[in-house]
Amino acid sequence: MEYDRLIENDIFPIPVGDEFGKDSNEINIVYSPLTDRAILVTHEYLDMMYSYMAQPENREMLPESVTEVMNSLTDFENRKKPALLADNPNTYTRMAILPNNVCNFKCSYCYSAHGRSGKVISKEILKASLDHFIDNERISADNKLAISILGGGEPMLSWDLVKFIIEYSNERATRMGFRGMDINLVTNGSIFTQDMIDTIKKYKIPISISFEILEEIQNLQRGHYDKVRENINWIISEGIRPQLRACITQDNISLMKRMIEEVLEKFPGTREVMMEYVTDPERMTDPMVVRSFYEQYINNFFEAHDYAAEHGLLLDCSAYRNFNLLIQRFCPGDNTLTAYGEISVCSRIGAPADVGYAESIYG
Repeated sequence: MEYDRLIENDIFPIPVGDEFGKDSNEINIVYSPLTDRAILVTHEYLDMMYSYMAQPENREMLPESVTEVMNSLTDFENRKKPALLADNPNTYTRMAILPNNVCNFKCSYCYSAHGRSGKVISKEILKASLDHFIDNERISADNKLAISILGGGEPMLSWDLVKFIIEYSNERATRMGFRGMDINLVTNGSIFTQDMIDTIKKYKIPISISFEILEEIQNLQRGHYDKVRENINWIISEGIRPQLRACITQDNISLMKRMIEEVLEKFPGTREVMMEYVTDPERMTDPMVVRSFYEQYINNFFEAHDYAAEHGLLLDCSAYRNFNLLIQRFCPGDNTLTAYGEISVCSRIGAPADVGYAESIYG
């Protein structure tokens, strides 16, 4: 049966019988994302749920439990609203900044390495962009603004610009009467000075360090394990609790729980761990290999997630985080200032050599 009347009302049957040793359609998860509810039902029960929607005149003949379930799944008045997609630059409350296209690492999986040009944004363009973004005539000061300082290279190699972003943005947001200004910073963790640490602490900047956690994997994929480890322990001793962001590849996909054990033992001041999967199109040409990789990732992620939770540590990833949000697509569209002083729709496309560059630049 095609359950069109359920689907039309954003209620989706998902066959899962094979997970219980039965025919796929014998058991279904019926999921209503807009009411944030789901129920596990038999094929026969699903047919009654369909009848509830397709034949409203016969609802009184259905079991009371079916009516209660359907009332819950069709709670239209209290349905959640999806996050809006970005459709107008003048309504942005978030901004990403790529201060440079310079890096001191050569990570094996880096998406931006081919676009490295040594370009660094000028302070004049940076200030003009911040003036436009933090402007109570562009957008109401009732909003809270956010800036992410990311890598098209390594941001800390341009610390003078990063410090300017932090200080000037906070000062201007206060002067313009905005409700708040959140700034976060992503770094490879190889460069810290006392001035950096003092500034980060003063403005309460959340720090995310790209780090593979295990020495052999860090040195295989990114290098500089000892230096990054020393810096992580230094900033933790200074009262900064970093997020550690590890990339999961075929080389460490079976080591995710061990990575959590390593964090708990060697970096106990860590605030959160992110484990994002990375696929290599040159090594993963067989669809079955790709499928196996994702299955391993899911199984190992949740094993590590539960272990981390038992020890008071949060493990997350973008896919898991978005699963708990109501979004229309993975990326709503970015407002990214590149090192070239241009505006890109994607924070991963910031240099002329990047694939999709021409289609991504809109300002």
